[in-house]
Amino acid sequence: MEMKIIDTVNMPTWALCSIYNGDNSGTTEEEDIMVESWERELLEYIQGEGYKHYSLDFDSGMETSFVNDPLFGLAADCVQVDIVAFK
Repeated sequence: MEMKIIDTVNMPTWALCSIYNGDNSGTTEEEDIMVESWERELLEYIQGEGYKHYSLDFDSGMETSFVNDPLFGLAADCVQVDIVAFK
């Protein structure tokens, strides 16, 4: 199976439960819409590049850091996440 890291992003910690577990209990409707839109656009992009699916890879023991311009644009505590695409 061919894989490629297509990007590394600063992922807000608030988004991780939603993305990994489908648990939106700690997010607002606006945040849910941002995450869903991002996931849809990411899937369209990787499929357009000839990949079938993706995974988000990060060290769960990694310390968070406050970032002013993370993914989704709202300053937040974040972890660095590799977006890995698979053929």
